[in-house]
Amino acid sequence: MLPVACGSERPHLTNMEMARLLLAAVADRGLGNVAATVRDFSALETEGGLQFCDWLEGVVAGRVDAEPIVSIIFQMDPASVSVLTSAAQMDFGAHEDSPTTCITAISGEALRSIIEDFKNGVG
Repeated sequence: MLPVACGSERPHLTNMEMARLLLAAVADRGLGNVAATVRDFSALETEGGLQFCDWLEGVVAGRVDAEPIVSIIFQMDPASVSVLTSAAQMDFGAHEDSPTTCITAISGEALRSIIEDFKNGVG
């Protein structure tokens, strides 16, 4: 009898680790800058003092409802993030308006799919 094949072993990731992994994938400033990028974006705060990585970890954990999120916009340099819902906008860090400002956006639907994949171990 042949052994049954199984998928590769994946370490269990905490919700914070999944939030940081998602951040590393979306806020891409190059492979050599991953650690600094994750630190920079994680530390961004709202005017009220909420840190972005804490908010994102709440979304991954399900404590923050991801359903109303329309998109998340990442400004690469200087680092800032805007979370858009149909009713409000939450800003982390200071935005700079310039014709050369580099941004990356992820839709709420894509965010929810990525989180679901993380939770189910797909990928």
